[in-house]
Amino acid sequence: MVLDEVDIGSSKNVLSSICQESFEDDENVGRLDCDHEFHFSCIKSWLIIQNKCPNCRSSAIGLLNSL
Repeated sequence: MVLDEVDIGSSKNVLSSICQESFEDDENVGRLDCDHEFHFSCIKSWLIIQNKCPNCRSSAIGLLNSL
């Protein structure tokens, strides 16, 4: 899995499942290969501890070396 930093655009009604806070307009987020998106700092911290997508539990083995 690869963690990409992307621009989510306008998505104020979408909550990050890690911190339960909404995304701000044009905020950079982390997107996993499974296409789930999170605040970049939240998903980076999560993957260091869990090494899986918090939504679908897809393995993120190998990702930690690229953080």
